[in-house]
Amino acid sequence: MFIRDVLKELCRTGLIYVIMACMVGVGVDIALRPFLVPITPPLPDVAPAPLVTPPPPEAVKPSIPDKPPAVPESAPIPAPVVQGESPKARIVIVIDDMGMARTWSRDVVQMDAALTLAYLPYADNLQQQMDEARLKGHQVMLHMPMQPVGHENPGPNAITPAMTAEDVTGIMHDTLAKMGDIKAMNNHMGSAATADRGVMDMVMQVLAAKGMVFLDSVTTQTSQAREAALAHGVPYLARDLFLDHIPTEEAVDQALKSMEQIAAHKGVAIAIGHPRPATIKALRSWLARYDRARFEIVPLSAVFTVAADPLPVHMSVPTTAD
Repeated sequence: MFIRDVLKELCRTGLIYVIMACMVGVGVDIALRPFLVPITPPLPDVAPAPLVTPPPPEAVKPSIPDKPPAVPESAPIPAPVVQGESPKARIVIVIDDMGMARTWSRDVVQMDAALTLAYLPYADNLQQQMDEARLKGHQVMLHMPMQPVGHENPGPNAITPAMTAEDVTGIMHDTLAKMGDIKAMNNHMGSAATADRGVMDMVMQVLAAKGMVFLDSVTTQTSQAREAALAHGVPYLARDLFLDHIPTEEAVDQALKSMEQIAAHKGVAIAIGHPRPATIKALRSWLARYDRARFEIVPLSAVFTVAADPLPVHMSVPTTAD
């Protein structure tokens, strides 16, 4: 009777489960878990975060606009860019020594291209020859005789390093008066004269007063023409190559190919040739077949502007020739 009462009391109080857990090897902590009160560690003292008042709806700016910003009516519309499209390279072909060998000079004038023809001032019927060239669409310029190194004769009234400023000015004015309305001049021979800075200063003073351009034939690597032109504000250009430094048709053909390469690389090429049979034949053939989609033959005036830039310089490694 006593044992039964004890068991009832153990069941009523739950101690029977402790005893049974111990008997089957279960830890006391498991047996007592239903009766244990969990202990929560105290929280650290942290100040409460301040309350943030949200802005009113009208103060919030949208991150993405409803429509693109308006373009002012005066704003220019950019032109579309066409990939691979480029302007034609320009080629200037100057033919020196014009007017002396009349038959060959006439053959040059008959060519169907915008050539630049440099006439010697002592040629016969000079004005008539230049007028015929202009009627055929060519541009004419002065091929001014100047003293070379050595004993070659540049012709009458050539400019020499021994001349005074008065001599140079007088010859220049007389020669230009014969030529009429021209805007450019290059040197005939002149490897000695163009290498003399004093002489070139005198020449450039006259050209500056006339509003003319100087094309350096570059008959010497020591030419002072560019520096003198810069000092006097004269537009300056320099030839890139001679077409007939070797006067054979095959050599001229090769020079014409080089001219195309220079033009393609630099955008402009200035070549100088002479009224000779090999040059005329090779040039006539090239004019019939050159790539008009890539190259454009233009007169000398197309690559300089007298009134705009004081010194548009176009220079290359020279090939010495008089």
